[in-house]
Amino acid sequence: MSFSIITDSSGETRVTVYQGAKLCEDDVDSFEEEIASADILLINNEVPEEVNIKAAKIAKENETKIILNPAPARNICPYLLENVDIFTPNEFEASVLSEKENLIITLGEKGCFIKEIKETIPSFKID
Repeated sequence: MSFSIITDSSGETRVTVYQGAKLCEDDVDSFEEEIASADILLINNEVPEEVNIKAAKIAKENETKIILNPAPARNICPYLLENVDIFTPNEFEASVLSEKENLIITLGEKGCFIKEIKETIPSFKID
C-alpha cells in the first residue's frame, strides 16, 4: 500500500491511498531485528490488525515504544489499546479513544493537542 499526504493552503491534510502491496502477519518476521532494536515503532491502521499486533508484540518484548496512528478509523483491539504507548488520532478518531490519556490529537493547521498535559502545541512552517 502506498500513500501520500498533502497539506492544502489552509493547513488541512489530504491523504491519497493506493491499495497495491499488502502486508500479512508473516511479513513482520522480516523486520523482527529492526523492530527489536528500534527506539520507537510507528504503526497505523492501513495494514491488517494482525500485522500491527505481531509487530507490537515484538516491540513490547524488546522495550521498543509503540506509537499508533489509528487512521483510517476502525475499532482497536484490546491488545493494542493496552500496549500502545502513544496514540496519534485526528479529532474524529480521538472520539473512539476518549478514555485514554496517552493521546496526541492532530489538529491540522492548529497543531496538536497533548491530552496528558492538556496543552495545544501550535503548528509551524519549516522553510
